[in-house]
Amino acid sequence: NLATEAVTIESGDVSGLMEMSFEPGEEIDYSGTISAKNADIVTEVLPLTVENAAGEPQFEGNLWTVDRLSADYGAIENVVAEGLIDFENGYDLTAVKNGVSVEAFTNTIDLELPVPTEGVFDAIAQVSGPIEDPQFSGSATANGPLYVDKLTFSDAATDILLQGQQLYLDNIAATATTGGSIQGNGQVRLAQGSPFTFQLAGRNLPADELVTLYGLNSGFAIGLVSADASVV
Repeated sequence: NLATEAVTIESGDVSGLMEMSFEPGEEIDYSGTISAKNADIVTEVLPLTVENAAGEPQFEGNLWTVDRLSADYGAIENVVAEGLIDFENGYDLTAVKNGVSVEAFTNTIDLELPVPTEGVFDAIAQVSGPIEDPQFSGSATANGPLYVDKLTFSDAATDILLQGQQLYLDNIAATATTGGSIQGNGQVRLAQGSPFTFQLAGRNLPADELVTLYGLNSGFAIGLVSADASVV
């Protein structure tokens, strides 16, 4: 095992080259390159193992430069990260993953949605903060239609913030193909069962079309409606 206080590489092909220099009375200078392939990485700051990591980060002292390190996390494959890891001052990384399905995301965080939901998102996140307590912030944007129960949304996006075991989805915005829009925010606790709370606001929704979608008949014209709802 190759370990630091924060990270352990449990398996995979890992090799490296390190150069050291020192003078009496001064700290040792060291630098080099680590090459990883199919590496599995365990860290206390993430609940799941980072799998199949591949890349060649360079280091100089406690400063690591990450250039296109790819890895799988849960059901989300081939997440690509680049930037800096400073074991004294923390993270300055960008992680990108295009084509994340709702199914892969919910399976990874063990989240059971109350209604069938299908779609694919492109996500980008900034990783910052101290080594022991990183913060993940970014956004996810649907790259095609989003299907929620019987509704179809032509576009959808949300801001993302992960602090510890709490996932925040802010500025949720989606446009329904029937007309109208949904805005809101939500919180998901990344624990067993992943309990969640969402606050949603529907605006200018065509009630008559929605009633028809669900096989109902009001018997009279309703027109556009707005409504607020909490989902737990």
